[in-house]
Amino acid sequence: MDEQLASPSVEILLRKLQYSLHKQKVPLGREGGDKIELERLETILSSIKVVLLDAEKQQRHYLNLRRWLKKLKEACYDAEDALEELEIEALYDRQLKMDQSTRRNTRKVCDAAEDSTQNNNR
Repeated sequence: MDEQLASPSVEILLRKLQYSLHKQKVPLGREGGDKIELERLETILSSIKVVLLDAEKQQRHYLNLRRWLKKLKEACYDAEDALEELEIEALYDRQLKMDQSTRRNTRKVCDAAEDSTQNNNR
């Protein structure tokens, strides 16, 4: 029988989620809404992991359970993709803010240099 082991997929997703939560010093987006959702998802996945271990043992006897585990495994892959997209979006936003800050600082330096040059020419 082709047994479905979804618990490794859930474990990988949970680890990526925990890493993402601890890595993010600032909320991901939506004024912290994404971070709250990720924390809630982390709690749910931790609970599911325990149930999965038993379900994987029982799947030999129940075809529907095996199908459910396969769907869950696929859902974990989708969730992993969504998490990666969130991380990419957060990195893009952070880079955009840094670029804007760099431009402002460059303008300030140029303005100060120009003022200094004009004052020296007087």
